Amino acid sequence: MTHIKIREKFFDDKVEIVRRGRPVDWSIEGLNEQKDLKKSTLRKKFEQVKSLCVPKGINTIWAPTSTDFNSVISETIDFTNEITDGEFRIYRGVMADGLEVPENDGVFLASADCPTIIAFDPQKNRLVVAHAGRNCLLDRQLIDTNTPSRDHFSVVDAVIDKLGTNIKVHIALGIKSKNFTHLVTDPVYGESNDRMLKFIFEKYSNCFYWQPEEGQLSLSMLIKAQLEIYGVRRISWDNLDTYEDKNQNGDLLWHSYSRDRTSKRNGILVCRNPSA
Repeated sequence: MTHIKIREKFFDDKVEIVRRGRPVDWSIEGLNEQKDLKKSTLRKKFEQVKSLCVPKGINTIWAPTSTDFNSVISETIDFTNEITDGEFRIYRGVMADGLEVPENDGVFLASADCPTIIAFDPQKNRLVVAHAGRNCLLDRQLIDTNTPSRDHFSVVDAVIDKLGTNIKVHIALGIKSKNFTHLVTDPVYGESNDRMLKFIFEKYSNCFYWQPEEGQLSLSMLIKAQLEIYGVRRISWDNLDTYEDKNQNGDLLWHSYSRDRTSKRNGILVCRNPSA
């Protein structure tokens, strides 16, 4: 089985999104410093990402670690670790959900169900890319205890703080609502799920596959609702589902944590001004 290859250009061809899925594991966990290239498994991860970028004229990418779901949009100056073979370089060393992308560079994010926000200001020619998992979009601690855990309630707020509201937004990949269930009867998370679902319904309303109490949450609709609070209307998203999409042979196309509890990840590469 060959891995899924989807590429699209957006915003008058100034931005290209490349998505990669199964069977390759696109996680770059462990690839954090220059010395890591000496390890064959991590060198392979480096070469995988390089193979996506160099043919497009992209020789530098920025790859924040987004496992904290902290809703931070970082600056390139924050990336402390350069990993390079002399031709291609990956910058690491930042715990953040996204960043503003420099001209002619790319951002690489690895995820398994979480959508990616690509926000572009056409007047100022600025681009922000951000990981947008559920806990990036909702400060669960604030919902549960009325005490915030971070500066921005949602990564959407952080994107708006960075770019303002005159933006176009595309939401890439992610799990669809009917497969993203939050049961209020769950013995561990039920009470917290109940509070979260009621909060979403009261504040954002139509973000569910069916009834709110069923807990089938649409992350794309939640992102859209949060953007619309700021007056952002130019919003698009793809119709891909990491949980369920299959090819014509019936093979699953994407890694999905919700489906498989896997550590493997899909790859999302967002290129600014790709040459090919």
